[in-house]
Amino acid sequence: MDRQKIHDEKKQLRKTLIQTRSSIPEVLRESKSHKIVDQILASEAYKKAEIIFCFYPIGDELRVDYLFDQALVDNKRIAFPVCLSRGHMESFIPQDMHDMEKDSFGIPSPDPEQDQKIEPYDLDLVIVPLLGFDRRRYRIGYGAGFYDRYLPRVSDQANIIGVAFSEQEVPKIPHDQYDFVLPAILTDKELLKG
Repeated sequence: MDRQKIHDEKKQLRKTLIQTRSSIPEVLRESKSHKIVDQILASEAYKKAEIIFCFYPIGDELRVDYLFDQALVDNKRIAFPVCLSRGHMESFIPQDMHDMEKDSFGIPSPDPEQDQKIEPYDLDLVIVPLLGFDRRRYRIGYGAGFYDRYLPRVSDQANIIGVAFSEQEVPKIPHDQYDFVLPAILTDKELLKG
């Protein structure tokens, strides 16, 4: 399949998936988010992790922020993505995760001038946002390619897990050789693993 056709299919799929996610009632999104975060907190991957890379949810995204305060109680360090240029992302640990400034996408982010940069190979657990996914563990995001470029730089020893509501599953995500296959995807219904 040529790249333009894949690009067009993904663009259409993103619109559908954004509508699908926003149609989940807020109360249900909250309970599903809690269920997923509870599973992460109970996992060996979390218990062993010292540095966790996580996204800051906005809008109707899965509320992984429920794990932030518990991670601090458990003496974990949380790094967040900072988009430095088109398709280029790095991770930083903010001095105060509850006092981050919004970036150009409107997402609370660390300050790359002041906060501690963390190399991808130093991460122990990486929690990846998904707009959609399929059973082969392909993901679709918002289309900028930040994660597809970043995730191959993470150590093989790290646990990488995508998180999504079960409603975000589709039969097939269009993909090419640049798309990163996730080792695991956790939803409110199941854990998909390779």
